Formats: sequence, structure tokens, C-alpha cells
Amino acid sequence: QTVFTTIFKNIIFVRYRIENTGLVTDLLDSVYFGAWADPDIGDYNDDLLGCDTTLNAGFAYNDGPDNGFGQSSPSLLISILQGPVAFIPSKTYNDINGNGIFDESDITLSTAFEVNGLIKGTKEINGATNLNTTSFSPYFLSQTFSEPDDVPQIRNYMLGLSKTGQKINPCDWAFGEVFNEDCNNINRLFPYSGNPIIPQGWINTSANDQRMMLNTGPFKLEKNKPV
Repeated sequence: QTVFTTIFKNIIFVRYRIENTGLVTDLLDSVYFGAWADPDIGDYNDDLLGCDTTLNAGFAYNDGPDNGFGQSSPSLLISILQGPVAFIPSKTYNDINGNGIFDESDITLSTAFEVNGLIKGTKEINGATNLNTTSFSPYFLSQTFSEPDDVPQIRNYMLGLSKTGQKINPCDWAFGEVFNEDCNNINRLFPYSGNPIIPQGWINTSANDQRMMLNTGPFKLEKNKPV
């Protein structure tokens, strides 16, 4: 993990490099990554959450004036700027020899990138793509969406599901409301993906002490080949 700031105010960049050491298996074939936060914007009991699929981002804000920040409370946004690299047959490359691995005989359909700073520059990776966010997981102190108790529950949250593995239904979700859209047409993997300013779409309407996790995957993690 590398943490660094820039000339931009109030922005922190975090770069993760994940490696499979081979202790469990030489190939982890369905890895997910989650960027987690417990926002606590001023008074932690009045936070609302949202996500923006066009920005690969999740965000937190207050439901009005805050006991800590007053009338002009800030918001917190987490965005995955460079998703993990994934090779996907028929999507990022044509698998000419049918071996399920991108190699010299295959045809490149897209190119991924790896930004390594001003000195090392940007590396292009043919036959691959940088994954976007695949789900957004809000949870708080409730029976169904509270803190995860074990690895399977964490995995469910990283898949955009409840602790027990169900998708959230915006049509009967007690902590949000769908404005000016058919709730049956909302993508259930991205709770609160609407615009709270208008309002339009699925909006978080119940302020609480909340946590959020922005997820991406799946991608493969081969032994000694960091992502």
C-alpha cells in the first residue's frame, strides 16, 4: 500500500499492490477488491450514502446542517481510478488457440493501463481491461446489513449483496426511496445510485451511522504476479 498527496487540496491517493504468495493455491481465480470507509462526517448519526456509476465512486454526505460542521458540512467521495487488470476472452481479446490465456497468437480487443508515476510512466497491457466498479455496499447497525461477522459475509458485501447473500430490492427497501423512476428497473448492485439533488432515482433517505464499500472484480491473482 502506498499513500501520497498532491497539490490538490483534500485529496488522498492510495495505491494497492496485491500479491498471491501461493500459501493457499497458485491461482486465485475470482478475487474482489473493496475500498471501505466509515465516513463519520461530523456527527456520525446523520450520514447519508450514494454512488455514482459514471465516476466509479461512492460518497457520503449529511442530511442537512451538521452538529459538528454546521451549515456547510463537507462530503466524502471514494473513487477507483485504476481498476485491476483483467483478461476476458471474447471481450478484451480473441482467444485464437482456445487455451483461455492471452498469448502472442491471440488478437487484442482492448488495452489496460498501469500508471506508475512521472518517472516510470504508464505501462500498457494488451488484451486486457481495467475493471470498473461492480457493486456498492452500504451497511450500518441493523440485523441484515450490520458489520460482517465472518469471511463469507464480507465476501457477500464485496459482491454487492446482503450478509446472507441477497440483492437489495429498491422497491421495498426501508432506508431509501426511488424518485421519478420505476424501482423495478434499478440496478440492485448499486444502492443509492440516483441524484439526491434533483432528486432522481434511488436515494438514501434514512440518515444513520453508516459504512460503505466500493467493489470491483473478479480478477485473477497468480502466484508471484502482483496486481
